[in-house]
Amino acid sequence: IRRCWRGRCASSSASRLTRSGRASFFSSLLLRVRTSSCTGDAVWSVRLPDRSGVSREAHAPFYESLGVRLLRATLPFSNRAQTKRRIAPKALDRFKDRIRELTQRTRGISIEQLMERLKRYLTGWRGYFGFCETPSTLQRLDEWVRRRVRCVFWKQWKNSSTRFRELAARGVARDLAAQTVGSPHDAWRLSNSPALQRALTIRYLGSLGLPSLRS
Repeated sequence: IRRCWRGRCASSSASRLTRSGRASFFSSLLLRVRTSSCTGDAVWSVRLPDRSGVSREAHAPFYESLGVRLLRATLPFSNRAQTKRRIAPKALDRFKDRIRELTQRTRGISIEQLMERLKRYLTGWRGYFGFCETPSTLQRLDEWVRRRVRCVFWKQWKNSSTRFRELAARGVARDLAAQTVGSPHDAWRLSNSPALQRALTIRYLGSLGLPSLRS
């Protein structure tokens, strides 16, 4: 009897360790484990994404590790909530830090070199985060990148006469060009001005090799 009791204790301890390790393992894989109270058998299930009826919230830690955050929003004309993938704030901060580094005024590189480096980085970044479901974020980033590039042009033109000549040569009216050149605002403020937007259009920047994050 004593030997049998010890055997039962050992078997019970081993069973508890097995159940604990199994639960930890399946939990790390985002699986849900349910143990039958009658048989002691583990019945596990996993909910896969999208069309399989999966809840995306179960995969939130996985998306966070990729720099993606899930956004829950209510659909128009419906009471149902939909979960969308959006870019995590930390990933956006790293993106802007990298673009600032590439477009800083002290790099001393030509426009062609700048465009080549921006193209390489933006294309890779778009391939990684292109599956996000918030296109308005990509649109704002596109506008922000173009403003940074216009700042580089404005700083490289340096003096007033060069800036006036470049604006006029790119189709800006002489009065508007003179007003922009004489403005007391800094390069970042002027990068959103009508003169620079007209001189350095989206199509022109695209012809130089600047890619869009939305296409």
